[in-house]
Amino acid sequence: MDLNSYAELAVRLVNTAGGGGEDGDRLVNLDGLRALVADREHLNTGMTRTDLDALRALRPSSVPSSSRARRATARTPRPS
Repeated sequence: MDLNSYAELAVRLVNTAGGGGEDGDRLVNLDGLRALVADREHLNTGMTRTDLDALRALRPSSVPSSSRARRATARTPRPS
C-alpha cells in the first residue's frame, strides 16, 4: 500500500476548496473531479455524481482539522 499516494490525494482534495483569494471551489462538477484524479488512471473513469458528492462531503471534515493544526503550530512557543 502506497500511503504517500493517498496522502497526496487527500491534500489535493482539501486544496480543491480554494478560499483565501484563490479561484474558489474547484470540485463543483464532474470535470473538477476528473481534473483532481487526471493522473490516476484507475480512478479517472466511470465517475458519477455520487462519487463527486461523497468527496465533497469528506472535505469539510478535513479542512477544520488542518486549520486547527496550523493554529496550534503558530501558538506553540519556540525554544529560545
